Amino acid sequence: MSNGKLLVVEDDRTTASIIKMLVKKCDYQVVDVVSTGDSAIQSTKRNMPDLVLMDIKIEGDKDGITTANTIINELHIPVVYITSYNDKDILRRARVTKHSGFINKPLREVDLKTTINLAVNNRRRNEEKSKQKKLSVPELMHTYGLTKSESNLVIKLTVVVVNRSRTLC
Repeated sequence: MSNGKLLVVEDDRTTASIIKMLVKKCDYQVVDVVSTGDSAIQSTKRNMPDLVLMDIKIEGDKDGITTANTIINELHIPVVYITSYNDKDILRRARVTKHSGFINKPLREVDLKTTINLAVNNRRRNEEKSKQKKLSVPELMHTYGLTKSESNLVIKLTVVVVNRSRTLC
């Protein structure tokens, strides 16, 4: 079973193949490998990956930072940057996006695995929190006829169960 779906945005075929191999080794499924910003956005819409691995310098009109900004803010999919560039302007632009990680080339398997796992787990944790927020005391009282105290207890127990199941994984 796969740990999640990833999209790889990389314009160098050799690097893309290495990333794909390392990602598969970490039990993630690569849903697509693309080389331009436009194709990255389209593939993200089509495949809805758990995470996008984004090279900063890619083919086409949009660079990886501009593309990542669209994917993060409009499609709500986390992005991890992968780059060999350390130019101050590029890093400054990347820093202001809400990225989920940054990996420098040459890639090391341990860096890739750790960063991917953290980013995917953070996304899942945030999704769980947003689901938990949907449980409200008035809603539980109205829907199930619970008292206020019982409703608060249900919400607390839900948090405990979710946290316990997360530690078992």
